[in-house]
Amino acid sequence: MIIIAIIAIGVGSYLAFTNLTAPPKPEKPKLVIWGRATFVPPQMYWIEQKVRKWAAENGVDVEITWIPVAEIGKKLIAAVEAGSPPDIVINGHPVMVIQWLYLLRRAS
Repeated sequence: MIIIAIIAIGVGSYLAFTNLTAPPKPEKPKLVIWGRATFVPPQMYWIEQKVRKWAAENGVDVEITWIPVAEIGKKLIAAVEAGSPPDIVINGHPVMVIQWLYLLRRAS
């Protein structure tokens, strides 16, 4: 009887001081995309639908932000300098790519 009491006290103490909850689920990965807003809304819609389909199939949260042409360069430079650039940038201007490569080299 004493042994059972000691075991019960030990198990009770263990359960009282041990967190027996399930481990937290890992957060879904998040992909941040900035795109240059175009003058052709169906193009942005098409891209967004493709990205969202891929994200759903792969268990990824996606945040897409469409930025006006006149602002995307400034916003990207500020984001890189702050250390928080988007994961992907969709832009159709080759000149901007050259500027961004310079910026990335300078930031690293």
